Amino acid sequence: MESPLLSVPFKTASRYPDRVSHKWRVKNEVETRTYAEFAKTIRVLAAVFDSMGIKRGDHVGFFINNRFEWSATDFALMALGAVSIPRGSDTSPKELAFIFRHSDAVHLIVESWKQLSELGEQLEDKDWERCASIFVVESGSPAGSEFALPASAAAKALSYDELMRRGEALYTADPDFVERLDKLIAVTDLLTIVYTSGTTGNPKGVMLSHANFVQNLVANTPRLQIDPEK
Repeated sequence: MESPLLSVPFKTASRYPDRVSHKWRVKNEVETRTYAEFAKTIRVLAAVFDSMGIKRGDHVGFFINNRFEWSATDFALMALGAVSIPRGSDTSPKELAFIFRHSDAVHLIVESWKQLSELGEQLEDKDWERCASIFVVESGSPAGSEFALPASAAAKALSYDELMRRGEALYTADPDFVERLDKLIAVTDLLTIVYTSGTTGNPKGVMLSHANFVQNLVANTPRLQIDPEK
């Protein structure tokens, strides 16, 4: 791995494959993922996103919550050279619609079918025409959704369950796909556009490069004084 930022989860998975990287509660149960599982999920998502048409320089509306899928998706988009446009799913549909348009996003990732339905009430036909693909973290399908979706959106929407199923086969066929992509990344590349809260008007997009995040990594990691062997 040549990219300092993209290399983080893969180097960690190489050193500590069986350590738990993520833990969260689902009803009364606790789910976990190891660093090895996290790294593989990034590879699977990168492969399937590529097959679905997400390419270098594409802007991707990324409107989901802080969760395992958020982290894996962020690194997968990074590997592809796509530009993430992140925002929490608790943001109002009106504001998300503004960000989607203003950022020139051509792909959309949302938390749930309900959120997609609510966003659909704010977007226009021309927005859906520009949107090449839609991915929903929540399980299910447009046909089985209780929420009304525009036909143009439903035809493009896939759940992460289906994405992972497709991606597993692609990853198995080409496990070194991410390594080849990594060679194309420069630290000056645009990585993400983070929108401000918009308390003084419409949200403003802050353009951040790989170098911006690497600086945080280099400057702040020593201050945490973490002993990785403990």
